[in-house]
Amino acid sequence: MNINTDNKKMRHYYKYFICKPKWKTFIAGLFAIVFLWLGSSHYFHLTPIQLAKQGSRVIIVPVFAKLYAEDKKSAELLRQNSWIGESNVISSSSLESWKHIEAQVPGFRFLGGNGSNENIQRDIPFIYESMNAQYLVELREHYQLDQLIMEAPDEYHAMLRLGAWVGTRWDHGIDPVPQGITIPHPLDIIQAGENGSKFWCEVAAKVTVNAATALGWPARLVTASRDGYTWEHALAELWSNQHRKWFVMDTDFNIVYEANGIPLSAFELCHNGLELQKTKQLYTREIAPPKPSLPLIDLLPFYRYIHIDLRNDWYSRRLRRGSPAGGDLATWWTARPSFGNILTAKIRVDHQKKFDWPVNSVNIYARSLDSSQNPPLLNIGLFGYSPFFKTFQISVDDRTWHDTKSGHDSFHLLPGKHSVKARVMTMTEQAGPVYEIQFQFF
Repeated sequence: MNINTDNKKMRHYYKYFICKPKWKTFIAGLFAIVFLWLGSSHYFHLTPIQLAKQGSRVIIVPVFAKLYAEDKKSAELLRQNSWIGESNVISSSSLESWKHIEAQVPGFRFLGGNGSNENIQRDIPFIYESMNAQYLVELREHYQLDQLIMEAPDEYHAMLRLGAWVGTRWDHGIDPVPQGITIPHPLDIIQAGENGSKFWCEVAAKVTVNAATALGWPARLVTASRDGYTWEHALAELWSNQHRKWFVMDTDFNIVYEANGIPLSAFELCHNGLELQKTKQLYTREIAPPKPSLPLIDLLPFYRYIHIDLRNDWYSRRLRRGSPAGGDLATWWTARPSFGNILTAKIRVDHQKKFDWPVNSVNIYARSLDSSQNPPLLNIGLFGYSPFFKTFQISVDDRTWHDTKSGHDSFHLLPGKHSVKARVMTMTEQAGPVYEIQFQFF
């Protein structure tokens, strides 16, 4: 046996039948990775380097969510503060409760009404700052915000007055915020602006949210972008009881948007703005003179993508970086149908009723009808959603409104057609939208 010859054969076999296939596999795998990387870059509209950075962010978000899981639990408890009334009535829908009475009681016929609709979403994750947080009390009292809006003819014009005031506290610019603090006191920002400092859109939007909250108006921060990655513009949205909707208040450009006299939300500008502009139904209303350094431009392109921060208690509740109670997991976004795909851990919500959830809303429930009494006694329960709740108010058959903080009321039924109206009264004596149900009893 020739050992040298055998060794040569073994080396030859190892080189061509073992090493070479592994080398080919390595090269093929490398090409597959590069191809996938470049394909993903194109799919998500990112450069390869941007893809790596954004991908890392998406991967690390759930890691921090597990690490700071207690923050999420605390946030869920805070959210419950906005649910009001009789929680025991929500095992069934409002409509089902009235239909149950109709089926059980002869002569009772439910006629309908918006108070039996599912006006209240059970999964609103927003956390509102208290209007009586110390820093907001200081802001409200120092600048006498109550007096600022006192002579306004209605709620909407009062809100526009506030927006005009915020929008004229400083010129547009990029000066550092007071003391270089990431989340400064709104009072410090306004005072710095009045002393000549210039700030950008996000600062204006956050101060607007703070000032609105100080007056008992629900408000939130919206960010707009053309690509979904670069935050190009920020603005505030306020909830209007008068118009029963959210609407944009831009205190950097000092404008609101309206169509047929109704103010528009960021969601509406995102999804309907271009069509409204094309049909000349979109009206850009100036609420104050433009800032000297910021001439008005067409901002609709920036509304191609929008997202909302699902909290506005930034100053009083500081969160750790990566906390699931803030950041990507506490952000909803939507975009126009032509927008395409983005790589993000934020939550996409394209349903307007969910994205623009109603505030100060009420559902009217039928709890029971006691036919043993003469006349029969109808017991009703109210369940609502209101961040600045003081009491419910009820009006039966258009009689005088009366308070019921518990959300429970009862009244005797006489034959005929009846209506029950309900609304929320807030801590600042602002009446919420009216909800109504109607029925007949013979």
